Amino acid sequence: GLEGGRYKPLVQNDLDRIHEAVLTLLETVGFANAIPSCIDTCDKAGALLGEDGRLRFARGLIMATIKTAARNFTLHGQDPRHDMVIQGTRVHYGTAGAAVHLVDVEKREYRESLLQDIYDAARIVDGLDNIHFFQRPMVPRDVPDPLDMDFNTLYACVMGTSKHVG
Repeated sequence: GLEGGRYKPLVQNDLDRIHEAVLTLLETVGFANAIPSCIDTCDKAGALLGEDGRLRFARGLIMATIKTAARNFTLHGQDPRHDMVIQGTRVHYGTAGAAVHLVDVEKREYRESLLQDIYDAARIVDGLDNIHFFQRPMVPRDVPDPLDMDFNTLYACVMGTSKHVG
């Protein structure tokens, strides 16, 4: 990764206000529509599921989680030369998204994205030094079944690049 951390558009007081607002939101509003496995995991950690179905997190739980979170770890690529060491001010760049259309430059028109496009994008990323990981940038519209789509998307990603696939 590249060294980052020099651009600081916010002063510490601004960061403190944002942090406090997030803690307040997580504690009072929380979030809705959590899946059962998420509710179970969060409940075991100390979150509270309200009668309104919203999952809320006490600020003490959040602060303890932040305190114990790993500060240095490695996200492994399929090839060790693409391992990403996550620490300090390192910044890693990658792809992501869920585009359902793309531009066909030869025909000069929009078309639905295909599974082949995901593989092709992964091949491009594999050759780019400053793109460190690959996450599917589009949704294959030629695979209608959700389970088949997920399985084949993962396969196209993993076969298309030797970098970390997220």
